[in-house]
Amino acid sequence: MSAAWKDLELRICRALGGERRGPTGREMSDCTDGVPFAVQVKRSRRIGPPVLSKWIQQAKADAKKESKPWLVVVAGHNDRKPIVTMDFWSYVAERNELLRLRRLLVMSEVEEITQDE
Repeated sequence: MSAAWKDLELRICRALGGERRGPTGREMSDCTDGVPFAVQVKRSRRIGPPVLSKWIQQAKADAKKESKPWLVVVAGHNDRKPIVTMDFWSYVAERNELLRLRRLLVMSEVEEITQDE
């Protein structure tokens, strides 16, 4: 495994709130349990970068074992903007939860402002 691949895994896992699992990660996702997804991080030399179906199948298998939604993160060579692939309905659920929390935050801020007046 190249140092660049390890570094990519480390950056992605930390960005998601966890750590890289390391060589014990065989048969498990690439990030530690603190991450809310079963993550597979891949580095590809192909232009695109592509998302290979075997990567998705690997992430789905990890997700089933870990009882989490799956996520595949792919970066090309010297790519600072990796792409993410996930189940569409998991994305919709995550987005809806984010919008719900945003509304609660805005409502809370409005209540604070009106109480101060």
